[in-house]
Amino acid sequence: MNEMALSRTRPVLPSLLGSFVVCPAKYLLESEAHSYARLPLHPGVILGQVIHQRVNSVTHREAAPGNYTLRQLENDFTAALTANRRAGPVVNWIYDRHGVAGLVSRQMLVTQIRYVRSLQPPVFIKGVPAHEKTLPVGREVMLVSGDFDMHGRADLIYQERPDRLNIVDLKTGKVTDEQNQPKEASLLQVAAYGIMVKEQVPDMDIGLVLTGSRDSWEGTLNADLIERVTTIIKNINRLLPRNIPLSVYELACPGMHCSHCSCRCSCPAWTEKLRRQMQPSHSDHQHGGIDISGQLLEVESDDHLLTLKILLPDSSVVKVFRVPSSTIPELTEITGKKIALYGLNTFSETSTEYFPRNFYVINMQDTRRSAFQFHWQSEGEN
Repeated sequence: MNEMALSRTRPVLPSLLGSFVVCPAKYLLESEAHSYARLPLHPGVILGQVIHQRVNSVTHREAAPGNYTLRQLENDFTAALTANRRAGPVVNWIYDRHGVAGLVSRQMLVTQIRYVRSLQPPVFIKGVPAHEKTLPVGREVMLVSGDFDMHGRADLIYQERPDRLNIVDLKTGKVTDEQNQPKEASLLQVAAYGIMVKEQVPDMDIGLVLTGSRDSWEGTLNADLIERVTTIIKNINRLLPRNIPLSVYELACPGMHCSHCSCRCSCPAWTEKLRRQMQPSHSDHQHGGIDISGQLLEVESDDHLLTLKILLPDSSVVKVFRVPSSTIPELTEITGKKIALYGLNTFSETSTEYFPRNFYVINMQDTRRSAFQFHWQSEGEN
């Protein structure tokens, strides 16, 4: 497993600069096409993709934002669940029995509807001189940097005044942290777009705008931010040279961020730690869940829901309740063998002092709190 290697074949991607900062292996696993396993997508993420697609159609004036209804969103979400191969077996199991309401709350849908309806096209300056019509303005603007071997697509760029362009990046969640500062990954992404625009129009001021469903942030591309982002970009080009196979194990930087990484089930460094000890770091229940690795001792079945008994590396035994039988079709073949389970939920809050002994996948009281990203692997798989 430690011999796992990938090559970077694509230019630098602004949307993944934040991933590189925390772990170069995460950047590589998320940016490149490969056959290694990934965790299923949380339904909230799929809903976000639907909203982002709708927002782009609004900014292209293909649809009127005020006419978007709850029924249309439910239909779009259902279509996305069917088409998305990474929806996962838990999402499908719950949808088949409870529909959209079993995955996301009505309040969440209404919040996203209001977000789409709130978006209005910016007011462009009229009477722009002919020589300025070549400015990189518009919706879904493709940007390319020859200086940094980077490309990306900005959601919206418009001219606020003759000497200033604003770059808008649309998000479906919050764009600021607890200190009301822009989230790191989002800031790096929109700043990278700004740097590419600055290459084309070096004399223009560049405004940066993050617009989310619940908040927004505005700033300016200044010298400090340019230096910070360009340093990251240079490090990507230095540590991840194009078309050269690189060891994912050597690039990995395991830590708290791993519990939110959808590629951790294929990360050799995380898997190694998981096999030696219980969850190397705890999650905060935000889409991540808890991972365990051990020997599958026993399986009980009740109405298509399984209870798994697992022997952990510290010789303790834990149970995983309400696992849909359709998610683990090879029970007779893997009983008694080593198994890794990812994205489990717990019945109570976890702590660094006490590791839980009981987990679950399906929450029968509130299916929206189920372990949507549940994934399992037997020894030797990745």
